[in-house]
Parts: sequence; C-alpha cells; structure tokens
Amino acid sequence: MPEKISWRQKINPIWWFGNIDDPEPPDWFEPTQLNYERRRGWRFRNPFHNFFWYVLGIADKEFTAHGKATENVFVDGLNYTFLKTKHLPVCFPFISYRGLGIKFYVGWRPDSGAFGLKLTIDRR
Repeated sequence: MPEKISWRQKINPIWWFGNIDDPEPPDWFEPTQLNYERRRGWRFRNPFHNFFWYVLGIADKEFTAHGKATENVFVDGLNYTFLKTKHLPVCFPFISYRGLGIKFYVGWRPDSGAFGLKLTIDRR
C-alpha cells in the first residue's frame, strides 16, 4: 500500500487516471518495445487504477472480510464476501462465480479492497 492518500488526491479527476502503485512498467511488460512505447502502453493498460483502488475502492483502508471465501476472488461455484472497514458504516459486497465456462465478479475484491468487475466466457 502506498503512503497515505489524501482526500485532495481522491477528488482530483486527473489523479484518477494514474497508477500510484506501479507508475513505471515492470520488466515483464512488453520488453521488446522502446521505453516510451512501454510507458504509453502501461498507462493505457489500466487507466483507472487509482480510481478503482482508492476512490471507489478501499485498498488504502484496513478492512475485514466476512463470507464464504474471504481471501480468494474465485472458488468453484459461487463466492460472496462483505468487506467492513473500521470508520465507514457500510458493508462493501463482492460476488463471484466460476463454472460452466463462465467466470465473473463484481464488487470490492476481498484480496485487495479494490472495486472491480470482470466477465470471461470460455468458448471451447
């Protein structure tokens, strides 16, 4: 987790487009491209990282997870979790499913606190 994120950062729409956790591309990302191409590609790979992790998400807060599989995003079948922080009076829900060639999730991830959604359909 990065240093404390201020409320000023969280209300700044320009900051939403950044990636405070990994501002530079790692070595494994497009190693054959030129450096400026790698940086541009890295920024477009996940342009709303800060927004989903720290504005909508609670990745900068301490939280506890309650539910079926509290440390995993996916399990076989249905998974559900509720995240609870010390200072916010609401629960943050998460639901995922893996099976029948479908894999999806929506909500606040129990492994990080980031908000997200994903849908993958296996067409075999």
